[in-house]
Amino acid sequence: MKTHEFMRLAIASARRGYRKGWGGPFGACIAKEGRVLAVAHNSVLHARQATRHAEICAIEEASKRLKTHQLAGCELYSTTEPCVMCFAAINWARIGRIFFGTSIADAKKLTKTSTGQWGYVEEPTGGGMNYSIQSAMFQYGVQLANASSGK
Repeated sequence: MKTHEFMRLAIASARRGYRKGWGGPFGACIAKEGRVLAVAHNSVLHARQATRHAEICAIEEASKRLKTHQLAGCELYSTTEPCVMCFAAINWARIGRIFFGTSIADAKKLTKTSTGQWGYVEEPTGGGMNYSIQSAMFQYGVQLANASSGK
């Protein structure tokens, strides 16, 4: 498989996760030598566990599959730049390369405003995979805004 195919798996997983209401629109895929080891999405809300980020879930799945915590030679594909917690786990797992679609700054567009309401900055424009990821994040922001306003 090629890099963009691994990222597409991460995007598809992110979409599945937020459609199920399991958490934010974040997905991850771990591959080694061109083969998929794990694909996961955010499950923070479903598990009621703050550390159930897509990258952490994918690392756990890949580690189980390889029967080791050392994932040297693996690559991680994430829909969004890993947070500090996930980056630390990636480092401890010895994953050699990270590919991500959007930056943490993009993800911060989906934060609570000073009034406590969920908000977003603007609808994404452009094209390609980055657009697909931003579009998923935008849709998630709209869902959160509607839920908090009772719509």
